[in-house]
Amino acid sequence: MATDVGKVFEDELQVVLKSLNKSHLLAWHRFPDTHSAGGNIIQCQPSDYLLGLPPGAHVPCKGCGRIEQRNVFFEAKASETHRSLQKAAIRPEQRGFIHMYAGMLRLPYLVCHYSTLTGNIQLWNGLAITDPRLNKDKHLLAEFSAGTGRKLNKERCALAFVEFFSLPDKLKTVKLYNQF
Repeated sequence: MATDVGKVFEDELQVVLKSLNKSHLLAWHRFPDTHSAGGNIIQCQPSDYLLGLPPGAHVPCKGCGRIEQRNVFFEAKASETHRSLQKAAIRPEQRGFIHMYAGMLRLPYLVCHYSTLTGNIQLWNGLAITDPRLNKDKHLLAEFSAGTGRKLNKERCALAFVEFFSLPDKLKTVKLYNQF
């Protein structure tokens, strides 16, 4: 049985998030799904990950919440047939979560798309994806050479996320807090 490219991407992305947790104080939680629960069917989750950003970090997207908001819903999507995120990749229940969390509650909801065709990663504002007039040029971040085939260049992805979220360095932050 072939492994779903989306599950491979989630696993690759998790390695990136683990390294960012060690180097830049990025906290993260992976919501369980049927795959990670060993095939036991579980209720649909709001996203693949919940990210916790440290003070000084931010989500640079219009409509993603206030600057001080540091909890981010983060959905991972991958495709072996499309160069960019397709609206059909977002299931109806996920659109509902996006509208509830991002639209009503003003919590940032980002969708990270990886194309094995191009090796590019794109970050999208979840609300932009639910817009009937999805504009393919309105992604928040396009990181070229983020990977080859199903394999991510984890260092390049980590650097792109550090720059995108303005993540402070962990060692510098710890030294600063130890001064008080």
